[in-house]
Amino acid sequence: MPNVSLTYADIEAAVTTMKTSLETIIRPRIQEAKADADDILLNSLIFPESSPVMIDKYADFTAKLDEAAGGIEGFAEQFRAIKEGMEGMDHDIAQKIQSNGE
Repeated sequence: MPNVSLTYADIEAAVTTMKTSLETIIRPRIQEAKADADDILLNSLIFPESSPVMIDKYADFTAKLDEAAGGIEGFAEQFRAIKEGMEGMDHDIAQKIQSNGE
């Protein structure tokens, strides 16, 4: 097994999938679940004291869940930065080798 191996196209594809999934699937589903919970607590499961508390707690949970899901974007950006850094390093090495040969 090689010590280091990068396939730039695969990395970029994964980054795109991660970001697209976050914005088109994960975050919208988190908001849909919140809307459903709010609807239930406002229309179907109503308690004078506990319903408002549950709404607030679920809102806090949703915010934390959304923040945690945002970690996907952070990982995607790290993967892209590693790829770009390695591309740049490879280019720099090639340039140095080429200039030493002249």
